[in-house]
Amino acid sequence: MAKKDEGGVSPVIATILMVAITVVLAAVLYVMVTRIIVPPEEPKPIVNLSGLSCSAGVCEGRVMTASPATDLDAFRVTVAADGVTAIAPTTLAADENVTGSGLTFRYRDIGREGSMTAVDSFRLSGLTDGVVYEVSFLWRNGDVVQSITFPS
Repeated sequence: MAKKDEGGVSPVIATILMVAITVVLAAVLYVMVTRIIVPPEEPKPIVNLSGLSCSAGVCEGRVMTASPATDLDAFRVTVAADGVTAIAPTTLAADENVTGSGLTFRYRDIGREGSMTAVDSFRLSGLTDGVVYEVSFLWRNGDVVQSITFPS
């Protein structure tokens, strides 16, 4: 009787092939899933502003609420004069002058914690009588968080 050829892949080679196939499938699945899952965007805080006073070319405002307290560098500030951008969107920073078109904006971080919180204040100077100014605080993605109009 003739001997049948029952040869096949050795158990060692079979194990190596199964592990290699599993690793390749896991890598493909990982790449597919990471492209689908995008981390959720941090929600913008709730901010309420109040105008304090305006006199002789200067208006002051205050942050009444900021929930939650958020790092200043998460915000940008822009100022419009009669609807035209006077100060381009600029990253918010404490105790630094932001200027444009003869205007100066300055944010005061009262608690010096580096976050926008209630009681922080800001000042817009260089104002001209008869012109309406709008100070807008923008979120990281450019959405308006809150605006206030001077004179109010």
